[in-house]
Amino acid sequence: MRIPISWLRELVDIPADVSVDDISTIFTSLGFEEEEIIRYGSDLVGPVVVGKVVDFVEEPQSNGKTIRWCQVDTGEAVHGIVCG
Repeated sequence: MRIPISWLRELVDIPADVSVDDISTIFTSLGFEEEEIIRYGSDLVGPVVVGKVVDFVEEPQSNGKTIRWCQVDTGEAVHGIVCG
C-alpha cells in the first residue's frame, strides 16, 4: 500500500523537521516495515519550472502514437520539449 507523506501529515501531527527516513525508522520500530521509499520532488529532479506552450507540432510515430514537439516559453528562454 502506498502512503504519500503529504496524506499522512494531514492525518497525523508530524513536525515539519521530521524526514521520510525518520518516519520509516519509527514505523519499523512499531513493527511496520516498508518495501521501498519512492521519492518524488524538487530535491531529486531540480526545481519545478512553469512555462507557456507557444507552439506545437504533432508528429505521428511508426508505432501508431503521436508525440508533440512543443515550444515552451519559461520566461527566460524558449525550450523545445517533446511530450506525449
